[in-house]
Amino acid sequence: MTPDTFHVLVLILSVLVFFILIWKYRNWNGFFKRLPLASVAFVFMFIIFGILLSCLCDENDPVFQWLIPAVCLFFILLGTENKKVKIFSAIFFVLIAGFLSWHFNHLVYHSNYTTNSRTKQRLPGDFLEHNKERLKEISAEYDESYLTGWAEEVFKELPSEKTRMIYQTVRTDAYELWHTSFTGLYRKSEKNIYLWYPGGKLAEAANKIEWKEK
Repeated sequence: MTPDTFHVLVLILSVLVFFILIWKYRNWNGFFKRLPLASVAFVFMFIIFGILLSCLCDENDPVFQWLIPAVCLFFILLGTENKKVKIFSAIFFVLIAGFLSWHFNHLVYHSNYTTNSRTKQRLPGDFLEHNKERLKEISAEYDESYLTGWAEEVFKELPSEKTRMIYQTVRTDAYELWHTSFTGLYRKSEKNIYLWYPGGKLAEAANKIEWKEK
């Protein structure tokens, strides 16, 4: 079982527990009196998991991981008067929300998963622009014609202090999973890519360089 499948199964389990509890202990009489408590519980989970534990970084925060348990708890507190069920539900769904949020972040920051769909075929553009600028500067002194090939090999005769180029970097690819729409998780893979020189004079070819896999 893959980590993301386990993640989804825990989420599904929480929903199944909700339906079992609400079906067995439902009592909608007087639910308006229970609305304040249910609302406070939902707001509490929103503040804890939606705001205080949010991460202001390139990756997205877990949403459905806490929202689904919060909604389940809201309707349990709204739809039943059984105190034991309420206490059990409060503990269970808060723990589920906490675990799923932690597991989500663990997958994103310590495993081969990402939440950012923008990483699909994302190339390190800053490095490429840096290399383009370096070639334009070098062309003022060494504007000769060079063969097509891997830049590190093509420019090996040039003084390293002159080139100061980045010949290799890593590309991150992101792939949608069957549950991406509600978990926000993408499978991530990283590949080494190398700078490719298209051939010709530096001034003319500088804007045509690109990253390629060997």
